[in-house]
Amino acid sequence: MSTRVTVLVVADIDVPLAHGFVPRYEALITSLRRRAEVTVVGISPKIENVLPFTEMPLIAPMAFDPPGTSAMSRLATAVHLLGGRITQSAWERELVGGLRFTEPDLIVTLNYRRRELTRLAARVAPTVLFAEERSGLRWRRTRLAQLPPPVLMAFHDFAQRWSARRAKRVCVIGPGEVPWAEESFRRPVSVVPLRIDTEWWAERVEADAAAGPFDVVTVGNLAEERNAEGLVDIIDALRAQGWPDGLRLRLVSATGFHPDLFERGSAEVVLEGKVADPRQICAGAVAVLVPAFRAFGVKTGILQGWAMGRCVVTTGPSAETVGGTSGLDLLSGATPEEVATVIAGLPERDDLAGIAAAGADHLEVAFSAEAHDAAVDALLDEMGA
Repeated sequence: MSTRVTVLVVADIDVPLAHGFVPRYEALITSLRRRAEVTVVGISPKIENVLPFTEMPLIAPMAFDPPGTSAMSRLATAVHLLGGRITQSAWERELVGGLRFTEPDLIVTLNYRRRELTRLAARVAPTVLFAEERSGLRWRRTRLAQLPPPVLMAFHDFAQRWSARRAKRVCVIGPGEVPWAEESFRRPVSVVPLRIDTEWWAERVEADAAAGPFDVVTVGNLAEERNAEGLVDIIDALRAQGWPDGLRLRLVSATGFHPDLFERGSAEVVLEGKVADPRQICAGAVAVLVPAFRAFGVKTGILQGWAMGRCVVTTGPSAETVGGTSGLDLLSGATPEEVATVIAGLPERDDLAGIAAAGADHLEVAFSAEAHDAAVDALLDEMGA
């Protein structure tokens, strides 16, 4: 008999998808349906968030009210999470009922920001939790020797840990998140990678007519501080070392720019903003720069650079998110000054094509549709499905 898998997707925020990537839920559902009978349950505050992909929408605005931050609110939340059936709300009972109706052998939850829903799914069937470090799951060790003891905070943290750890297995999107997930959840961890749309990237595009001989391009959310701050430090390091002749940094960001980047805009640091197709700008570039020194998940900019056949220059923490190796499939530096030195030395290197080719090979092995399918197959085998 075919395995019955229910996928619970929590769609509570609108996040624009990076160019050339397949939505996580779409990739997962497609892979699962090769081996299993799949039902998708979508929970959201708005119907339009879940209609494109679910057979069973659950619209529950009250489920997404911001949590309280006071001591008593934390106590109430902890009691609610630990109370089982007694403290379940009406929408939680409706969710459990909907999950039971699908008669699953296995439940897979994509509920990054609502990890506590794992406890509800785990009541119905063995559950796999997809987790991301950005969800804030950095469990603090309680310090009961502190005076006064932070009992309520410790109790609240325990309740959250208990909720998330009801899952039998945890999945993350890249090798860099495995240590964090193992420490946070104390559960077996699998890697199910992002899936990149290789056909989209394989389309031939003409390089931007405005491309210069020494362009380095950054594509990302540069309104976000953790991405912008690394880039600001790299720009300052380049200027301190003496700006390389002919170098232009072209910054592509659909979300706008952090104020510190606005201050550094110039003829040498071009704020391109939102573009219809970043491939044209990148096609004329010497390299793609991924500047984040605070990195988690998988840095999609590295995958984009690899997919476009460009050499990628990045930071050590960003390289770790994709398992990249400096000098082999990308170039990286541990500090802004080191990254600036790498950029300044690009025109003199004769190995950039080989590094770009190795990056493309890494992409095909670790982040292609075939890699995603293989990871999902391994996950099903590990869960006995």
